[in-house]
Amino acid sequence: MSEIFARNERVIDVITDSQLSGLIADGKSPLLLFFWADWHEPSRRNGQMDSLFQSLSKKFLSIEFARVEAESIASATEMFSVSVVPTFIGIFRGQSVQKVEGADPQALGAFVKTFSEYCAQKNIIPQVRR
Repeated sequence: MSEIFARNERVIDVITDSQLSGLIADGKSPLLLFFWADWHEPSRRNGQMDSLFQSLSKKFLSIEFARVEAESIASATEMFSVSVVPTFIGIFRGQSVQKVEGADPQALGAFVKTFSEYCAQKNIIPQVRR
């Protein structure tokens, strides 16, 4: 049975538990999750952090980027111990390996770069568009 989910350019909008589980289990590409909330201005759609997340998805081509509305998929929020939005989690081979919390654009940029380097060290070399 296939699931319907939204994709905005390179960012996947996760809308069900099973869809998220499938993305994590797939493990073909490193996965970067963005937990957001509509009530939080910087993390809501087209807010500062969402816009940056979309921009980074176009630069780091071998990383899958996915948004998860924190309050819509409570089990995922609980599984990853998300208590702050935005929260960004790097998933590598099905395991959470890195996490950053808060609406700090510089921290997000550094986090994605660090996650990319981690993946490269593990022989999955993300492509960076210059």
